[in-house]
Amino acid sequence: MVINMNENWKPAPGYEHAYQVSDQGNVRCIGAVIQRRNRKPLTLTTKVLQLSSARKYSMVNLYDATGVNHPVIVHRLVAKAFLQQPAGKTQVNHINGNPKDNRAVNLEWVTPEQNIAHAHRLGLFKHDLTVGNVRTVTLFTIDGQLVANNLTCTATANKLSARQPQVSSTCAENVKRFSNNQRPCTVNGYVPIFTSANEQKIGTWVRGHYRQPCCTTCAPWTPSDVEQWRPVQGWETTYEVSDHGRVRSLPREKTNIQGHRYVRHARILSQSSAKGYKYVTLSTDERRVTVPVHRLVATAFLPNENGLPDVDHLNGQKHDNHVTNLEWVTHQDNCQRARQSCKPSHSVAVTDGEHVWSSMTLCAKELNTSKHKVFTVCKHNASKPKRMHQLHGHVLRYL
Repeated sequence: MVINMNENWKPAPGYEHAYQVSDQGNVRCIGAVIQRRNRKPLTLTTKVLQLSSARKYSMVNLYDATGVNHPVIVHRLVAKAFLQQPAGKTQVNHINGNPKDNRAVNLEWVTPEQNIAHAHRLGLFKHDLTVGNVRTVTLFTIDGQLVANNLTCTATANKLSARQPQVSSTCAENVKRFSNNQRPCTVNGYVPIFTSANEQKIGTWVRGHYRQPCCTTCAPWTPSDVEQWRPVQGWETTYEVSDHGRVRSLPREKTNIQGHRYVRHARILSQSSAKGYKYVTLSTDERRVTVPVHRLVATAFLPNENGLPDVDHLNGQKHDNHVTNLEWVTHQDNCQRARQSCKPSHSVAVTDGEHVWSSMTLCAKELNTSKHKVFTVCKHNASKPKRMHQLHGHVLRYL
């Protein structure tokens, strides 16, 4: 590595105890002895560090004051040391477009919007600004009113208290639905879509579906369709639940495995399924609990003056946790409704036509066998009628 003798060196921000960074984009260790958490000393020798690459940018590994190794982006290290950061400008831009040129004279602090615009001017993006598929977002209400345009996905996610991947995937899906004139997807009650020159047409498209259901089983949009969020009981400072049956975490500080504190941003929790019901896992540094979503929604939005113990799904769909589909009931009423909504059991018949049982349980009892064996034989005979199996001399199948 060739070092310019006129290089200006300054302490590396955040790593002043052992490292320096130059205005030419080089990083060197000035020598130090670090006491690790396990009380074993770490000796750093004086040398210019070798840079690595990740996503076109130069990286370097630095040890903090506790001996933990961190990958650091070089151009941000240079900018923090030699350039004053204006308020609101959070990204570092390479003026000549070369991500390997980390000289201080080639760097500037910019906003995310300015960074994207600069990349388009230099032709660093494959997408053309006039095509309308650039990754900037236009935001509408569900009745087609323009809220904001030319936002980044990250800025849109922060505005809607959502995750950036959720906003990006919803925008991509809405581009397809716009071209097919289908009902748009929403994020927390708003319609995001990648910026296009046809904002007026997009607004008309959203308004056109405002009073129209997307299918025969869905209700049309109404103003109440905008999600309402309330704190989760017992987790008021960390989680919120919506009347649409979604759960999100709030921004909070957490501790990683090395003992460092960091801020975890707000996000929509993924839901697992068990026996038809939806579950989410709520956790803090001290505890971790998996709870059913329908009980969270009912506890937050439905009053329970009589102290009823169970929550029933009115349409019988266990995965539909919208507040309008839930109701507090007694345990007896819940069991009775479940029995009424159950499909009748398959009847099992013998192929010679001599016997008919109303259920597999009665068939198993009369043949002195288990219900599972009856079920296994019937299932095999239904799928392979040319190779029928027998059970105690009877060829069983569903009636």
